[in-house]
Formats: sequence, structure tokens, C-alpha cells
Amino acid sequence: MKILHVTNAVGWSGGMEQMGLLLAELKKRGHTNILVCPPGSELISQISPLGIPVHTVPMFQDYDLIAAYRCRRWISQYQPEIVHAHHPIAHAISLLALTATQKPAFVVSRRVSFSPRRNPFSLWKYRSGRIHAYTVVSQSVRQTLIQGGVEPSKIEVIYSAFDPKEFAPKSAHETLKQFLQIPAGHKVVSKIANVAPWKGQKIFLQAAQKALEIKPKIIFLLVGKGTDSLQPEAQRMGISQNVRLLGFREDVTDILSLTDLSVNSAIEGEGLSGAVRESLAMGIPVAASDVSGNREIVQDGKTGYLVAANNPDALARTILQALTDETLSKRMAMKGREWVLQNCSLQVMADKFCQLYERLVTR
Repeated sequence: MKILHVTNAVGWSGGMEQMGLLLAELKKRGHTNILVCPPGSELISQISPLGIPVHTVPMFQDYDLIAAYRCRRWISQYQPEIVHAHHPIAHAISLLALTATQKPAFVVSRRVSFSPRRNPFSLWKYRSGRIHAYTVVSQSVRQTLIQGGVEPSKIEVIYSAFDPKEFAPKSAHETLKQFLQIPAGHKVVSKIANVAPWKGQKIFLQAAQKALEIKPKIIFLLVGKGTDSLQPEAQRMGISQNVRLLGFREDVTDILSLTDLSVNSAIEGEGLSGAVRESLAMGIPVAASDVSGNREIVQDGKTGYLVAANNPDALARTILQALTDETLSKRMAMKGREWVLQNCSLQVMADKFCQLYERLVTR
């Protein structure tokens, strides 16, 4: 099967990581892939060992007619059975490129639970009959699309994946522990996410401040693009000695190996948190805000702790509870590991995408 993938993403993100995993697995299974993306996309270097053809097209906005014309040219050249748009601007540009055509089949992925806008262009973009299928990363994202007017039969839930070989239980990385200056006897609480207002980094810091008033022997790690910019905030709050702001890191498994509790403090929009998924895969206890896709992966009291969103007091209490009752936290983490292995492994995700592609081509 031949699939032409389109993304407008440039910087590294969870969605881009999912694309890389899917492209590698499809290649392994003998499918032909073509990637259309903006110049400078970090995905290009990530997939370069795969030998996949890459064509760069600047993509500035939803109604970028020049980008749509260029995408249509690559579609005409390669004649794929499937065009798969992986991000919102790519969705709109691909739809413009495929207007007035019947083939190929068109698939759109959506990974956030924000509701579609209600302006005329957005209504056309999401309700168009030219789109054959949507893939979403959680039931909550599915519901937002249905509320936005998308035909329910077009929407298929395919959970985002992780590589079980990479994310597996492992011993603490002692060299990294020394580098991060984590004192003996201190617990480690991590939040891994690129900085964004809806990701809740400031809620995390406020909860850290409150938890440290009761239990001073905790080190809080913030990992992801932009987290190093929060240093003034940590200093203003008087907790900078207990906070490590690490910025973008590639050694996530090593960081998680030091972690006693992995936190997701998003206040909205969370489709299916990669950090929560990967933490559970490694058997790390998790606490997540009670929003959208978090509710599906974290079953409160069974696979982790669910916490009221945008509530630093509640998050602080949960952090203290999780670190105090380590036996319960670890038992829930192992239940969570079972869940993600059954629902979110790379094999499961790739199987579902291949089955969807084959159904659409046959239809």
C-alpha cells in the first residue's frame, strides 16, 4: 500500500513522535510512505534512516492555496491509495488539494480535545464529505468531533503508542541522579511536557510549593521545551533549590527511572498524554488532572490518581499521598502498565492503522 503523509509541524512534539513511530512500523511491514512537510521539520532527520521520500512545502495557514497546489502535485505524481493528514493545518491544505477528486482515500488524525471552531471554513473543513475517516487518540477527542458535526461512523479511536522495548521498567540512572544533584533520601516528582498555557506547568509549580511546606525532601523536575524559561517563577516562589528545569531532553527513560511520581497537570485539551502512557509503561506511578483523555488512561484508584484540574491544592495533596503510600502507588502503576501494553503498544497502533487503510481502499 502507498500512503502519502502530510504534516505542518516543525518543532518536535508528541504528535511528531507518533508520526515517526508509525512511519517506521509501516515501512517495516512493506508499505510505501511519502512525507510532505515544511522545510526544517525535525521529523526529516528522525526518519532519514528509513529512506522515505520527503518533499518540503511551506505551510502557513489553513487556506494556503500555494501549499495546496504543491501537495496536489505530489499526490498526482505518486498516486497513493491513502492521503493521511496528521495535523490541523495539514488537514485543511490536504482537503483543498483533494477538492474535486474522488481518489485517493483521505484520513485525518486529531490528537487534542479542543472543540472545532464554528466559522464557515472550519465547518467545511471538519464536515466535508471528502474526508473518509478521522483517527483520534481518545474517546474524549471523538466526542468533541461529534459535537462539532462530524459523522460518528467516520471516527475511529486509535490510542497513541509507545515502543515497549524502549519504555520498560529499569533501574535508576545513578549518573544522571548525581548530575541533577538529587540528594539521598529525596523523592522525585516529574512533569514532562513542552511549555504551553494549557499544559499546566504553573499549576505544577504551585502544587510543588505547597507540598514542600509539608515534605521538604522532594525534588521536582520539569522537562520539555521552554521549561528552562520558568526559572524566574521558581525563584520568585522560593522553591528553586528543589526544582530542576531541564528543557528539552532526549533521555526521557533515564529521567523516568529516577521518578517516584509522574504528574500531568494539564487544564484542558489533553488527548492522550504521552508522558503518562510512557510512565505507566515503565511502572512509574502517575497523577493526572481530571480532563479529557487523562480519564481513559488513568482510572482513579486503579491505574493512578485523578486530580481536579487547575487546582494546585488538590494536586499537592495527591503528590503527598502518592509519595506516602508507595505500596498502593506502585500497585496501581503496575495495573496501568498492563493497560497501556494492551491498548497502546506500537504493534496495536500499527495494526489498527493498517486495518483502517485496507478498509478504506477496499471500500
